[in-house]
Amino acid sequence: MATITFPSRARQNTRIFDSFRDGIAAFAEGIRDGLAMEHTYRSLSRMSPDELRRHGLTRGEISRAVAEGRVRL
Repeated sequence: MATITFPSRARQNTRIFDSFRDGIAAFAEGIRDGLAMEHTYRSLSRMSPDELRRHGLTRGEISRAVAEGRVRL
């Protein structure tokens, strides 16, 4: 006689939960990164031209440098 097996619902639910959890974690990480970029941008935008020059930037390069991650404070 043949035995019929069915996939475990617990295993399927675990995969769905893991996928959901990973998505929430990635979303939270994106928020954290965005807030860090915003802080860096605001800090750089308040600097004088001489201070910016020490970071190798001009005022017009601030947003691109922050977006590319070239500047850390």
